[in-house]
Amino acid sequence: MKEPGGLFELHAADLELIGEGGNSRVYRLDGNKVVKVFHKDIPWDMVHYEYDRSCEAYDAGVPCAACFGMARVDGCPGIVYENLGSRNLLSMIARDKAHLQDYIRDFAHQVRVMHSRSVDTARLKDAKQVFEAYLNRLEGHLCSPDEVSSLKRICAVIPDRTTFIHGDCHPGNVMERGGELILIDLSSCGYGHPVFDLAGMYSIYMLSAQDENRRGHLVPARDFTAPECRAIWETFLRSYFESADEAFLQKAGEQIQGFVRVRRLLRTLIVKDEDLHLYYEAKQEALTYVDQNPGPLCF
Repeated sequence: MKEPGGLFELHAADLELIGEGGNSRVYRLDGNKVVKVFHKDIPWDMVHYEYDRSCEAYDAGVPCAACFGMARVDGCPGIVYENLGSRNLLSMIARDKAHLQDYIRDFAHQVRVMHSRSVDTARLKDAKQVFEAYLNRLEGHLCSPDEVSSLKRICAVIPDRTTFIHGDCHPGNVMERGGELILIDLSSCGYGHPVFDLAGMYSIYMLSAQDENRRGHLVPARDFTAPECRAIWETFLRSYFESADEAFLQKAGEQIQGFVRVRRLLRTLIVKDEDLHLYYEAKQEALTYVDQNPGPLCF
């Protein structure tokens, strides 16, 4: 895709750098706007798709930043967003662990609000279809054709939904503004069942609670101890479902964990320098779970 028309034409030298990520930088444009500038090798169509995703989420009532248009900054593609300030929820929790559970309860409530929004499926990708496509790529890489077919049975128990899915749901992708929590970084969002976001939270915090090395390498988890990571997940689960029914919470947690067992194998498609032998045990756990014919999700 070529550069779209109607761009904000900007120069980095005229802007204040306020943040930096893996593939982008964020500059303050003025008191009300910031511009997220992607590396010059990021295709315009990928940036435009993130822009479309963000606009659809905002239009659907998802608590996220407003978009004002696309930009070209010294030849690099960018998106102009509403300026949400600098109060990141993850940093707030790390600095004030005495109120960790209060923060997570508020975060879980906002995720539940997000999952109450239905979106235009023509403008976003189906999270289940994306997941199945990644599973197909495991064939010949980590799994045999039969093993991939078995793993894909997990999709049969995931109901189809038009629910907005963030795709990278954790407190690090939330800003606080005037007591309100606002979602950021919608580059992976789509639509589908909430299990896709809940599995992300489980992967970050429960798997990190069990693996100190993993915890040290994950930004959303590295400032927390194993007990704190476990408390984050357990508080989030209970608050998200707004339930004190222990039997239900246990079943929901087990079903999310089962989905994560399959999902975590996809990491081998992204991280190329890891020893695949480390994932053979994980693969067997995933295959054992799907072979038990798990019933439909309870939520």
